[in-house]
Amino acid sequence: MAPIGRKLVFSLALLGMALGVLFVMMVLWWEDVFPTAFVALGSVFYVIGGGNAVSMGILLSIVSNVIPDDQRAVAFMRLQVSGLVGSLISPALSSAMMAITGPWPVMPVAVACLVVGAMAFLFVPETIQHKDEDGEETGLDSPHIGFKDHTLRTLSQLKESLSIGSSPPLFLLILTCLATTPFATGVLQFLVQFVSKRYSVPIKNTGYIQMTYGLLQIIQALIILPWISNLLLKPTIAPTSTPTIIHIPNEPKRDLLLAKYSFYSILIGFLILGFAPSIAVFMLGLTILAIGSCYNSLVRSLMSLYVDEKYLSRLFSLVGMVEIIGSLFGAPMMAGLFTLGMRLGGGWIGLPYYGLAGLCGVCIGILWFVRLPERGESEEER
Repeated sequence: MAPIGRKLVFSLALLGMALGVLFVMMVLWWEDVFPTAFVALGSVFYVIGGGNAVSMGILLSIVSNVIPDDQRAVAFMRLQVSGLVGSLISPALSSAMMAITGPWPVMPVAVACLVVGAMAFLFVPETIQHKDEDGEETGLDSPHIGFKDHTLRTLSQLKESLSIGSSPPLFLLILTCLATTPFATGVLQFLVQFVSKRYSVPIKNTGYIQMTYGLLQIIQALIILPWISNLLLKPTIAPTSTPTIIHIPNEPKRDLLLAKYSFYSILIGFLILGFAPSIAVFMLGLTILAIGSCYNSLVRSLMSLYVDEKYLSRLFSLVGMVEIIGSLFGAPMMAGLFTLGMRLGGGWIGLPYYGLAGLCGVCIGILWFVRLPERGESEEER
């Protein structure tokens, strides 16, 4: 993906999201014309640019171009935190707006933010200028190339991108991305419906619950996890020594260990969300869930160990494609489990979160089969 193509695709992704919101507004406004179920078709517009999954993959590849390998995990965490700022502010703002103006003005504001972001991103400076002139990411897209040649080259690049995942450990890590895609639904869109139904919380107030979760994630990513990461790598020599029993010799082993324990935390958090009898216990579950919220950054940092630096953009694009596939079953899975839980009644109403806990258990099992490359082998690949 050429640099200008990378920025263009990101902007198109934001525009696709904006069109999706406009479509939902149209369906809801003319409710006597369109069935409410048509709201689900709004995700079709994610085909334009690839939606959130592809846009995040592009951001990760851009950051990778300017960040040294040993700082990549921390950089990914900071990128995640920058997204959390939006997650922290937007629910509270939307709840406040809904309380004053009702739900309709909130949607046009969201569309305006997406359009402004799409235009602004086109002015972001390129980060790929220091690359080799081996053809990767260096503007191979000539305007004079024929359609047939362009199609053949695109198919060749797609085949090469798919072959990136042929490494067994990398394939396993990509599987975790597929399995974790529904996690975001559980703490974003579905959380609003679940909290409102189970605890009789007005929808306009659920944004404050999401705001609290976002704040907890920021504290975890900026303070707790960096402190733990540095502690694990400190030498076992005084005065600022780390006990030998918890000392980790290098960054890859540290990231793999932290990824495993992050999933353990998420597993416990989802189980608590499922059976929480009160909103206070539910908030406790969100707190434990936030402790493991950097699993995504850690997994992507591990992925970069198995791929040459010049192919990182393709790797993250492939991961974006996998997450799009995951998003196709995530929302229907949550809706189906919620319907089944409502039918069974009682504590089974938390069945969607039990399902997410099950997926988390699968991810934990996968990570135990991941084998890190030897230091020499890793350097040779890069």
